[in-house]
Amino acid sequence: MTEDFISSVKRSNEELKERKSNFEFVEYKSKQLTSSSSHNSNSSHHDDDNQHGKRNIFQRCVDSFKSPLDGSFDTSNLKRTLKPRHLIMIAIGGSIGTGLFVGSGKAIAEGGPLGVVIGWAIAGSQIIGTIHGLGEITVRFPVVGAFANYGTRFLDPSISFVVSTIYVLQWFFVLPLEIIAAAMTVQYWNSSIDPVIWVAIFYAVIVSINLFGVRGFGEAEFAFSTIKAITVCGFIILCVVLI
Repeated sequence: MTEDFISSVKRSNEELKERKSNFEFVEYKSKQLTSSSSHNSNSSHHDDDNQHGKRNIFQRCVDSFKSPLDGSFDTSNLKRTLKPRHLIMIAIGGSIGTGLFVGSGKAIAEGGPLGVVIGWAIAGSQIIGTIHGLGEITVRFPVVGAFANYGTRFLDPSISFVVSTIYVLQWFFVLPLEIIAAAMTVQYWNSSIDPVIWVAIFYAVIVSINLFGVRGFGEAEFAFSTIKAITVCGFIILCVVLI
């Protein structure tokens, strides 16, 4: 009995060693294949980047409207051109818009400071859940494209089509509104110039910024967001001093 038990234990140990060695071999080959595919993918992306860099601005602008190839949502590597400082200032600057500089004055005058704070708290509590959910999905599934692609991934392609269409229509109205608000703000200091001229100037600046790619857009957003943050801090300090 003892000898049979010892022999069975030895056989079990040998089987475990064999399975472990097979597992290590498979894991090693898997790493080799992964590194090889990653190298090939990086090489192909490097070649694509070189070809992309040789194109002029007009060709790159036209190519930006083309849809990615099939399967590229899961295999393409995202280009992390924006630095953390760009992302931080874009997030801060995005929360400081025309609603704060133009719309808040009328809201505070009619509803008072307490009413505005309560309204912002109610609206913010409804939005924060959506933003957190979108952030978690973005971190977990960093696919190529905007948030509209998640509709295709989790629901149906028709959902992504509707979301994309609504988002485009939104910016058809928001962008002119932002430009008009900027022209109205400038009119406060200089009313002798026609607002149409300021609208044309701001529109030309926005278009030219978008022609310089992601890095140019990030640097412009960083500069403008810094100016907005400093301006808001200056207003707060001025209010405290005047009070």
